[in-house]
Amino acid sequence: MPIITITSDWGKTDFYSGILKGILKTDSPNVDIIDINNEIDSFNIAQAAFIIANSYKYFPQNTIHIIAIKSEAKTDHKHIVIKDNGHYFICADNGIPGLIFKDTPELIVELETINIQESFPEATVFTKICKYIVDRGDITELGISKNSLFRQIDLLPSIGTDYIAGTVIYNDSYGNAITNISKDIFNQYHKNRTYEITFVSTRYIISKLSTNYFNVPEGEKLALFNSINLLEIAINNGNAKNLLGLEKGINIKIKFK
Repeated sequence: MPIITITSDWGKTDFYSGILKGILKTDSPNVDIIDINNEIDSFNIAQAAFIIANSYKYFPQNTIHIIAIKSEAKTDHKHIVIKDNGHYFICADNGIPGLIFKDTPELIVELETINIQESFPEATVFTKICKYIVDRGDITELGISKNSLFRQIDLLPSIGTDYIAGTVIYNDSYGNAITNISKDIFNQYHKNRTYEITFVSTRYIISKLSTNYFNVPEGEKLALFNSINLLEIAINNGNAKNLLGLEKGINIKIKFK
């Protein structure tokens, strides 16, 4: 059964999701429609890219992913269809795919929809593309192939001989602070040295990595590499964002001794 996922900033109270799902089911009754996340902050392309990039790979091959954030086509951000690693993506080239894919995807097709004056392209354009993919699979005839994506500057950690400096890039629903420091980068520069993880102007210090949230007493802060191998600061049964001030953009530093 073909799968179509939806990621949007529509929330739970609007009718947009219902319309989109109704059209998709009418066009292709056998598809299975799954919401990845409809609670993206309004117009937040970085948040959308982070969630999609870390979830789509767990879906079966040939899954179609609709990205419904800032979806209107513009002359410099046209509608595109991407095929990569056996997955399809339908969206506007507005920076989200440029953040999802670090390398150029296998196939990018630009659609000629710029003259379609629609405020709800998910229903009028994206549904037709979904049906085409479900019925035929070959997207090369949908438009013009291109070899690049619109990209915004991706925030990367800075590295010195005795430190790694990163930042909080995402807060999950528990208030855990996920940083842009990967486990691979840490292992590369750790070299069996002792270290301190500092944040909020060195007010807080963590000198040991945990393997799970219960390695420390309830209410205590901790640091671990999470399931997507990014450094995360959390509080056992607490909210690090609220209690430690670890909002998106806060600097995190690992100092090696």
